Amino acid sequence: MEGIISNIQRFSIHDGPGVRSTVFFKGCPLRCLWCHNPETYAFGCELRYNAAKCIGCGACVAACRTGALSLCAATGALSAGAEGGAAGGGGVGSAAGSGGVGSAAGSGEEDAAGSDDTGIAYDKGKCTFCYSCAGACPGKALSLSGRRVSVAGVVGEVMEDETMYRRTGGGVTLSGGEPTAQPEFCAALLDAFRASGVHTCLDTCGYCKTDTFIRIASKADMILYDIKHMDPGEHMRLTGAPNDLIIANLRALESAGIATEVRVPVVPGFNDGNGKGDGDGDRNGERNDVGNCEGNGVGDVNDNGDGDSYGNLRRIGELLAPLGCVGAIVLLGYHALGQSKIYDFDKNGADIGAVAPGRAELERMSAIVRAASGKPVSYR
Repeated sequence: MEGIISNIQRFSIHDGPGVRSTVFFKGCPLRCLWCHNPETYAFGCELRYNAAKCIGCGACVAACRTGALSLCAATGALSAGAEGGAAGGGGVGSAAGSGGVGSAAGSGEEDAAGSDDTGIAYDKGKCTFCYSCAGACPGKALSLSGRRVSVAGVVGEVMEDETMYRRTGGGVTLSGGEPTAQPEFCAALLDAFRASGVHTCLDTCGYCKTDTFIRIASKADMILYDIKHMDPGEHMRLTGAPNDLIIANLRALESAGIATEVRVPVVPGFNDGNGKGDGDGDRNGERNDVGNCEGNGVGDVNDNGDGDSYGNLRRIGELLAPLGCVGAIVLLGYHALGQSKIYDFDKNGADIGAVAPGRAELERMSAIVRAASGKPVSYR
């Protein structure tokens, strides 16, 4: 059994209990505007281009046996030719909606990744996805994102740290991307780690056919479950998919009695309030001007005259209140890591202009969710 992953991250401390290894799967059915792992969008391996590392030597062009790459007058951009890769072919831009190196998602237009229409021109129609170009690049401006691995290979690599897992109460977390989008590979990995006696977490967006999802989830010791927005229209706008299946699968976890920690990415101005243009209109700086709210209690949850500014978070808390399978809720404050990576794959990847919430705001948000859900709430 084989699958495609982007990375195995060792010594993870935020992906479940203890110290863990996190296996990042390639491929995701969602396109969250704030995603911090855009390298996991596409389901296949793909080229990644960092224009800042390009020295214009032409080694990649010389290594390309099909003429898919050509060096333009100057460095600083990778432009995509008009032809797209074969759908599902595991190459650059093969996943629906993923775009490709230096190309607009699904546009097929010739675009440059830098500010000038110069650099390395890339014709996806001629690419055979051998990735010789990435291997020849001395500056590592071109690299391969994704690798095909076997269950035995992943287990062998992860189990190198078995002693650490046992000493810290840690284990392995399957993340991504979306692990359930490679269902059989995901299930086989969970079976293998269970047989090895290692604690497993499944970090999931929940967008998966319910019977398949529960079959996989029942193999994990713990589910880390993302809830992003309660309004169906806003969820579609922000993630590219509806939320009905996600909420249904959360309730299916409750019916199955599977231990779950719900995680809510908090992106001020996007998913804290009730709809488009969420929030109270003041999104400048770190928002440390918000009144103090103790992290270990309900605190002051009045709106201070700004309306139901955190309406979405309140509704999420109300959704989770009756669910016994949900033992804890974690608010994940937005950070801009993904913005620095999206341009490696899509020069048209837009900066969404979000601002990281400050500690005081996260404390206030936590208090609101805690009051609505009656469950332990933390943040980071």
